[in-house]
Amino acid sequence: MRKQISLHLALLTTNLQNNWTDTNVKISTVYKYIDAIAPFETQMSFDNAGLLVGNADGDFENALLALDITPAVISEAVEKNCQLIISHHPVIFQPIKKCLSDSIVYQLAQNGLTAICAHTNFDMAVGGVNDVICSLLGIHTAEVAQASAEFRIGMLSQAVCAKDFAKTIAEKLHTSVRLTNHDNLVSKVAVCGGSGGDYYEEAFEAGAQMLITGEAKHHELLAAQALGFSLAVAGHFETETVAMPALAEKLRVIFPQNHFIVSEQVNPVITVM
Repeated sequence: MRKQISLHLALLTTNLQNNWTDTNVKISTVYKYIDAIAPFETQMSFDNAGLLVGNADGDFENALLALDITPAVISEAVEKNCQLIISHHPVIFQPIKKCLSDSIVYQLAQNGLTAICAHTNFDMAVGGVNDVICSLLGIHTAEVAQASAEFRIGMLSQAVCAKDFAKTIAEKLHTSVRLTNHDNLVSKVAVCGGSGGDYYEEAFEAGAQMLITGEAKHHELLAAQALGFSLAVAGHFETETVAMPALAEKLRVIFPQNHFIVSEQVNPVITVM
């Protein structure tokens, strides 16, 4: 199935390169490409991914890619003369009842910025968040988990101590890692960027010895410990922001006449030891 999807994407990329290289690209065209590689219809029921603010028919020269749309990201987009922001987290998640001058939506509109948000559809897409993490960490032959399309399961080249692999996670994702059952040997690893601690049991039942995710609740960590399962928690921001450069590179290949800039955004939350 993944080979068929990869072949489809390769053909899609070739067609888009042939058709759009010399054209004036509309924002709607970028939306359609993202929809092709990470269909918005696959987003989870709680999600609100899509083109959420702005003008789909607008032209653009520069686009800024960021994990979150914040006032600082909007300022960066304006400074870099961007007309489009592509984010992972939806700028509108819950229904809004007012739109005042200090709101993100108001600031986007005030600055003439359009926002496309690719969230859970990009998490689970081929080449999306989870696949990027697998690639960075050397997790091979990663497949969509049968129990849940939200996470991947793959193999390491050889079994390693969970604590040693957690050090690799920390190094590659530039983060700190909380870990249960640190003495376990792990070779089959599940990956769920962002908030995926609740998948620990499904990952265990699917044969994984470890789940790497960004967030987990305390009771999930305790339950994983009791199960003898290694649950590695590496930070929500850190497990997802790594996918934005990958998405930017895909877009640069398809739309070489436009500029796709990865935001300088950093995690506003620090760890104090």
